[in-house]
Amino acid sequence: MAYSAHLSLVDYLFMEHKILSVITRSADSKADDLRAEGMIPAVVYGGGRNASTSVTVHRGEFLKLRKTISESTVFDVDVDGDRVPVLMGQIQYDPITDEPIHVDFRQLDMSKPVTAHIRLNYVGESPAVKAGGMLVVNRESVLVKAIPSALIDSFDVDVSSLKEFDQSLHVSDLLLADGIEVMENDRTALVVVHPPRTAETFTDVASEAEAVAKVEVAGKAEKEGDEKEEGAKNEK
Repeated sequence: MAYSAHLSLVDYLFMEHKILSVITRSADSKADDLRAEGMIPAVVYGGGRNASTSVTVHRGEFLKLRKTISESTVFDVDVDGDRVPVLMGQIQYDPITDEPIHVDFRQLDMSKPVTAHIRLNYVGESPAVKAGGMLVVNRESVLVKAIPSALIDSFDVDVSSLKEFDQSLHVSDLLLADGIEVMENDRTALVVVHPPRTAETFTDVASEAEAVAKVEVAGKAEKEGDEKEEGAKNEK
């Protein structure tokens, strides 16, 4: 869903959007104890706050929301009854369980531009792929700058225009929503169709590998011969 870049904060508050409730936590609360109780330690920062606010969020509610949003989705956190617009910030994961153990929420000033990564959603069917080519995705998202109300969840990238092998789509091919500026080089390739690998291709690769192996063996034998000759001279 694309929003007007000139949407006011008042208009934003009347829009239907996702809300996540969080609870302010005290400085002496222990992170491990909170996690054992099914809560995730978190902070709300930015957006004119003098300092970050330490909070906790219910793990189940957070995971449910996480499945429905992207890095560029604006949603609200309700901090003890005070609703503020945010973007999802950094999420720290347990290296063993891969469970979230800490979350950052970036509070937004709805009147000021922000940077965010917008996900690329590849749609359509490429004739070149149907002909046997391989679709290779180079970018999963792009960095943009926009007023928060102009941010969208994803860009659709239609690959049906890729009709030839080695043809690609670039940042310049994106259909941008109003108020969004992409902070990437226009020539950056997003997706490309590689030609299919034929039996001849695999034969060429195998021959090249065999040639490299022969050179390495020859080089090793020559080195060993030189070392033996040097050793014989030293013995004399």
